[in-house]
Amino acid sequence: MENLEKYLPAVKKIFRQNKVVFAFLFGSVAFGKEGRLSDVDFAVFLEKGVDYFNSRLRLLDQLGKIIKSLPVDVVVLNESSPILAQMVLEKGKIIFCQDEEVRVGFYSEVFRKFEEAKFLREQFYNYLEQRVFENKMGEKLYG
Repeated sequence: MENLEKYLPAVKKIFRQNKVVFAFLFGSVAFGKEGRLSDVDFAVFLEKGVDYFNSRLRLLDQLGKIIKSLPVDVVVLNESSPILAQMVLEKGKIIFCQDEEVRVGFYSEVFRKFEEAKFLREQFYNYLEQRVFENKMGEKLYG
């Protein structure tokens, strides 16, 4: 993160221009543990009505032109899985926020969805563990 501090003013300007409501830095670079295969991971939440795909491409292009020392990746939180969003919210570092109310609402929604799916995840992992224990991985489940 220390190396990225010098880029933050330009990064924030790009976020404003691209209708980003809030953004996180996450992954190895966020915690100063980058290796030779690391990239700079941003997670952004976009305003309603924005084309997520084209916005992501534009952000990748613009951020990549500023941060040239490492590859850049952008995740759009509006369309991410609850598991990825939960990980970003728990382990990421907020680096930009234009609307605290929207950010808090997103937190609440993600944690609600994560908890709702907890039972299904547990069932899946129990089933997977049973298949591994019975040495049935790779076998057909039916017929």
